Amino acid sequence: MDEKGNSVKQYDVYSLVTAFPDELLSGYPKVLIHDESEDQWYMFSNVAEDSIRQMIDTAEKNGFLKVISKVVNTHFHGDHVNGNQEFMKSEFISTVWTRDLLSDMGEVNIDLMQQNTQKLITSLNHVRSQERDPHILTEIDYDLSVQRTLYDAIPSLRRVTPTITFEDKLVIQGTKRTIEVLSYGGGHSLSDAVVYVPGEQTLIAGDLISTKTIPVMPYGNPYAWIRILKRIQKDLKVNTIVPGHGDVSNSDRITDVIRFLEETIAYVSKAVTSGKSESYWLEQGVLKGYEDWHLPQYFRWNFRWLFNSMLVQNNR
Repeated sequence: MDEKGNSVKQYDVYSLVTAFPDELLSGYPKVLIHDESEDQWYMFSNVAEDSIRQMIDTAEKNGFLKVISKVVNTHFHGDHVNGNQEFMKSEFISTVWTRDLLSDMGEVNIDLMQQNTQKLITSLNHVRSQERDPHILTEIDYDLSVQRTLYDAIPSLRRVTPTITFEDKLVIQGTKRTIEVLSYGGGHSLSDAVVYVPGEQTLIAGDLISTKTIPVMPYGNPYAWIRILKRIQKDLKVNTIVPGHGDVSNSDRITDVIRFLEETIAYVSKAVTSGKSESYWLEQGVLKGYEDWHLPQYFRWNFRWLFNSMLVQNNR
């Protein structure tokens, strides 16, 4: 960055995907750096890493690093709160319900969390062994690398619960802009929040919105989720979406997720009334039109959860 805050150099960091056997990864560097402005590649050695850490520490001691003053937990899922411990100088914000859910969980149960993560890894490996589609295999390998990294990190995790809570709306007035932290209830999770920056017409959406990524539905409320997204479309002027998963995009992504949820509900409803088994429908693969989305393996879990939920509802 120059003195005006403009980007002078752009570097992209690439990490080695560790989903493959160690013998296949032997000899490959764990991290590569690409200088976008010069189109040059550099290896990221341990010496360089230590040097950079030392510079960061020196900058912090001399007051050149900005402290993030506030962190918003959009919902209680681990991939959105497990990083709280890295921002201990910040104030944490969430809905009352998200705060209560995190508080009720108590301290991180390392053994149980590792057991559950290992179960997910085993399940992903099983799905992978039966899959032939190159796109799905790539996505599963990426997911496996994430879960294995999480497994290794679990012993260092600690529970950090928000200290500032709200129900429907919290407004934060900064020196340069105002942000609104909003909640319309639960859809993806039991309680979801978004961060809206009206001056920039930007929405930080949590997992209510994703970019070409299969939304995770189990234990949420897809009907309420649709209502929440339609209210966002009605109430907020949005040009830029910062999604929970996927690339930064525009407001078209809201429509994409609404369409996915509506079509998934209709598809599963048809399956439930067809008289055919769950396994038959799982063999049909990802819902047509969404085969190229990220994390297609999660469509199976969405289908299974919603299929059984509808069966229970129909039998009451």
